[in-house]
Amino acid sequence: MKKLSLYIHIPVCTKKCYYCDFYSESSYSELIVPYIHALSHEWELVSRQFNLCDVVIDTIYLGGGTPSLLSEKLWDILVGGVFARLNQGNTMEWSIECNPDSFTSDKAYMYAQSGVNRLTFGIQSLFDEELKLLGRIHTVKRALDVLCDKSLEKFDSIGADLMYGIPDQTVKSFSESLQTLLNSSCLKHLSAYELMIEPATPLGRIQKKLSFPDEEAVVEMAGELLDITGQYGFNRYEISNFAKPGFNCRHNEIYWEHEPYIGLGASAHSYIHPYRWSNSRDIRDYIKMLNKGELPLDEKERIDPQTLAREMVFLGFRRCCGLNENLFEMKTGKNFIEWAGYEKIESFVKKGIINYQKPWYRLSESGFLIADAVAREFF
Repeated sequence: MKKLSLYIHIPVCTKKCYYCDFYSESSYSELIVPYIHALSHEWELVSRQFNLCDVVIDTIYLGGGTPSLLSEKLWDILVGGVFARLNQGNTMEWSIECNPDSFTSDKAYMYAQSGVNRLTFGIQSLFDEELKLLGRIHTVKRALDVLCDKSLEKFDSIGADLMYGIPDQTVKSFSESLQTLLNSSCLKHLSAYELMIEPATPLGRIQKKLSFPDEEAVVEMAGELLDITGQYGFNRYEISNFAKPGFNCRHNEIYWEHEPYIGLGASAHSYIHPYRWSNSRDIRDYIKMLNKGELPLDEKERIDPQTLAREMVFLGFRRCCGLNENLFEMKTGKNFIEWAGYEKIESFVKKGIINYQKPWYRLSESGFLIADAVAREFF
């Protein structure tokens, strides 16, 4: 293993959004300093166990939670404890998720000085009523002000997240949010995805009382998304991800290509073939275990060839480049057409759902609308 990607989870939020199912804490003042120190301890233990001291770090991604809540003092601790000890590649991609409400120009300059070259903002909508229904604490004005901030010129790429299928959202309001966002000259990357409701979230508990767009409207929103992004020069490279040429998120591609990555922090996941593991989902347990010199493991599994094959199909059919049959055989030891079934593949090709151009199997535009269902046919 010559290259490695690093994910760091910052599980703190001013207020948890109503749809969010990721682990985070909204009351964290007494926990955040020991937590940042614990991240350093975890990297020390993991790098020693897997002999990672000399590997080149190819991508770093700080997610959350809300990484942009970290103060200058906490950022300095994190830089000194983790980032300063990494063997960073010359072309390393370093991303940070930011919320408009906690972003400042001073933080942007601090990030840039440390080597961060990519910021992505959780915008979600550019209608205040929709933001309130999602439990977002920023306003439309704040989001647009941030996207005009001169400090963003310090970074190679600026990205944003947008949602559709929000309660009371219309095709018109989604299209307006999308076009307003893409009119921001700084924007190079867009993640746009349908709102999925998890039962245990606040939205999940009251979803029967809410008015969601019907299936026809959601399909129309997906069509608008494809048309409008194309008009603005954004290429779709995965079902929910669009970018100007040369600005794909490399860190995401590491996940989709089953390349090795280490996740630091409570609830973070790691993968070094053939093992995948996850950390404790409780920040207190995470800190306690590391203070005892133990890795904060929650679950660990060995990925067998059959599981890897299913995952490669699921993820491959979500990407515009598709599934590479040569890479599939190299990683799983299985011939794709034999594993998937010739008749099943031929049926999808004849229906225009799958296109084949050696060595790639790609979904057509109509196939993308049912990508998960297509993948399940091979499970």
